[in-house]
Amino acid sequence: MAMPLCAQQRHAVVIGIGDYPENSGWKKIHGDADIEIVCAMLSENGFEPQDIKVLKNRDADKAAIAKVFADLAADVQSGDWVYVHFSGHGQQVSDLDGDEADGWDEAIIPYDACREYKAGVYEGENHIIDDELNQWLMPIADKIGQEGCLLVVLDACHSGDGTRAEDEEEDTVRETDIRGTADKFEYAGFDPDLASPKTPRKTNWIALSACKPYQSNYEYWDGSRYVGRLTYALAQHFRIGVPVCDLLNDIEITYDTLPLRRNTVQNLNADIPERMRDKLIFK
Repeated sequence: MAMPLCAQQRHAVVIGIGDYPENSGWKKIHGDADIEIVCAMLSENGFEPQDIKVLKNRDADKAAIAKVFADLAADVQSGDWVYVHFSGHGQQVSDLDGDEADGWDEAIIPYDACREYKAGVYEGENHIIDDELNQWLMPIADKIGQEGCLLVVLDACHSGDGTRAEDEEEDTVRETDIRGTADKFEYAGFDPDLASPKTPRKTNWIALSACKPYQSNYEYWDGSRYVGRLTYALAQHFRIGVPVCDLLNDIEITYDTLPLRRNTVQNLNADIPERMRDKLIFK
């Protein structure tokens, strides 16, 4: 049963991509299957159909994603609740502005982004780098203010924001189970050791990522289909009024119960300002 509407307005953007173009180099995954799960989760928590903007597969190219964020920034008001979800491929990318300690940015992959750098053909223009996503989210967070709530969920490989460690062995996992690649998108002539470190951008929202920046994101078989591990776990516990810290703890417990293939590791990554750890989700 949907919860009664409150004074705050609710907004959601749900992006799911599974069927990337064949010439992109990306394998088919099941990011589009997450849309049904997320929309049902939101509906159960008081979001009406008109509150939810869905971009699926070919409709989720970079231009469409950029527009939906711009429209959202124009529409939100102080105190509003905003949920943003991306399920699809992810990849590490050369950090050109030096704000990553390890020399690599993290990127989510829209429908029209290619897997490999090819000079003069595809040079990363359609990757959505974490710096760019930050720029799209900042005006939304500023407008809703501290009374509002912005929750960003990224169910993709390398979607966390932290310090890089050694890559996990992936030879025992089918590539179709992985939402991303261990192959980095490296610009011609880039040397991560020569990057000039800058202070990382701060966030003013709750960001949940399916894995650490150095990890792969393995899909979960729920008994009938492959879905995102974070999407599945979040849907089990997302309720309006739950403290953020309790939600994180519940998701981590569920993560521990979901089987992984041998020699693989996947940990939830949460980027949350300290003042928001006890904040009630959308309450």
